[in-house]
Amino acid sequence: MNEHPLVEKLRAYFRQSGKAKAVLGLSGGVDSALVLKLCADALGGANVYAYYLPYFEYPDDARETKAWADALGANYEVYSIKKPVDALCEAAGKWDSVAKGNFMARTRMALLYFHARQHSALVVGTGNKSELKMGYFCYDELTRAFTPKGLKAFNELTAGDSVFSLNLNTNRLEEKAVADIHVFDFDGELLHFDGKRTDLLVTPNHRMLIQTREDTPAEGRLHFIQANECLSRSKFCLPIPNPWSGNVAPPAQFDLSKFSTRRESYNSGNRHLDRMDANDLLYMLGLFIGDGCVYSGRVDANLKTGLSRSEYLESVHRDGVGRFGSAVLSAPVPVRRTYATNEIFFALPTADRARPKLLSILDKYSATYSKTEIVIRLNSKLLFDFFSLCGKGAKNKHVPRSFLDYPAENLAHLFRGLMDSDGSTNGFYTASPQLALDFVELCFKLGKHASIKKRAARQSVYEGKVIRSSESFYIDPVQDIRQTHFYCENIRKVPYTGKVWCPDVPGNHNLLVERNGKFAFCGNTKYGDGGVDVLPLGSLYKTEVWKAARQLGVPNYFIEKAPSAGLWEGQTDEQEMGISYKELDEILQLLESKPNAAVRKFGDEKVKLVLERMRVGEHKLKMPPVL
Repeated sequence: MNEHPLVEKLRAYFRQSGKAKAVLGLSGGVDSALVLKLCADALGGANVYAYYLPYFEYPDDARETKAWADALGANYEVYSIKKPVDALCEAAGKWDSVAKGNFMARTRMALLYFHARQHSALVVGTGNKSELKMGYFCYDELTRAFTPKGLKAFNELTAGDSVFSLNLNTNRLEEKAVADIHVFDFDGELLHFDGKRTDLLVTPNHRMLIQTREDTPAEGRLHFIQANECLSRSKFCLPIPNPWSGNVAPPAQFDLSKFSTRRESYNSGNRHLDRMDANDLLYMLGLFIGDGCVYSGRVDANLKTGLSRSEYLESVHRDGVGRFGSAVLSAPVPVRRTYATNEIFFALPTADRARPKLLSILDKYSATYSKTEIVIRLNSKLLFDFFSLCGKGAKNKHVPRSFLDYPAENLAHLFRGLMDSDGSTNGFYTASPQLALDFVELCFKLGKHASIKKRAARQSVYEGKVIRSSESFYIDPVQDIRQTHFYCENIRKVPYTGKVWCPDVPGNHNLLVERNGKFAFCGNTKYGDGGVDVLPLGSLYKTEVWKAARQLGVPNYFIEKAPSAGLWEGQTDEQEMGISYKELDEILQLLESKPNAAVRKFGDEKVKLVLERMRVGEHKLKMPPVL
């Protein structure tokens, strides 16, 4: 029999996590029995720890779960949770069946995580898609994730990719790895948040990351609310990050020779320009990206003597300690030689605000340069190689990736250099799509909000001459504000048919997304109090779980048993829900793509029953709000 796809995915997940052992709870039902089989196949039975944690005594379940674990070679133990749950109920004083059921679920979760710590293992969940379907909070197809490698659409983003995310405690930008990406077909209404700096198209249950007032303490100011809750507000605030602390600090002085791949030559020019203070170099980097270019050429010059280096050394006298004595005469006939040049040009006219700043830096390092009314030129192999890292031509300019890892206090000098080159009092202009994204990233790392406007190619006439400009980008850095307001009168319900998607970003549970050139930190999928590390069955409906269990040889005892959470004697899932899993799964699938078809087939009453259960259980499937 070929290996089931979920086995390889589960094995790959554990390999990536650095863990080799799994812990799970057995209930006597088909879900946990199937997960036990998947874990044993993926990791080996000896690396799986299965715990049967009953409140009520079910001898058949105890016998069958042990037999199945033994058959798979898994470790198996039984712990009754009756005493701790009864003690919690007694301590609470006033409780009902729902409260008692919550005590059971939390007690089981606490025990599983205790044993996971003992065995250095991950807790594997047994929930299926029928249970989790209502917990996805999605974006439309045009929304893209902002990553250190650029903007990525849902079909380009993969598990393991890094995205920019906001730490809810520090309000600082971080790079976080995506655990998974969920994609669904959708046919229904989405909410469109369309403002001056905001463009989001999301499902009504999407988790919006909002910020409280500016005058509140920094900690605890960020929290999540559902998108449809915004309809009842007048406005809310979207967060802008605090200046970030960086991934690495720059050296106090840059050794420019480390950026050169060529051997030192006799005609490098400005030999002493080999080390520069970090902030001086970052400012010059910004100026060069906006207004600079490099030129490698050749120049002819007369030799003084007409001798080669070896001939010259033989012709002069040296004393006992190697000092030169008398000089040779100049060559009677001039001899010309060709030299390589490594020139850097800054297009900074006399009136440009950046010109005196650049000249001051060059004079600080005693650099040799020449200047005209419009250009400053210097010859340096080391700076030539350094600035060559930024790309050739206006459309290919970019900030070298490693420099964007520096803390905000250093990046501020790069920002000023860019703004002094191609910036204005209103924003920054560039013909390079990559530089446009680099500049947006720079803004968010400095604690500024930014958006991109694409400007189409244009044609104009000046003094009878046709001037054509290529496509360009205008970036609007919003400075000196700590949050951006959104007025809820600008929210519209819009019909939508297509893909919806959402990534799972563990830890912060939000990411920086872009839509039509506008950026925002927004929420992502979170399974709330599921209390597990990985969900192998999260992509399978209950009916698909039964099918997979038969394929993988799970005993009929588990497959034929009525699904139950064991919350009270005789409780079954279908009885409690008021609908069979067969009907539920079909309704859920139709609600994804053809909600009207669900009503036609099952009737309005049953569909409303499913929608109401989705609404009531929604709070369990999202990140708790930080108040």
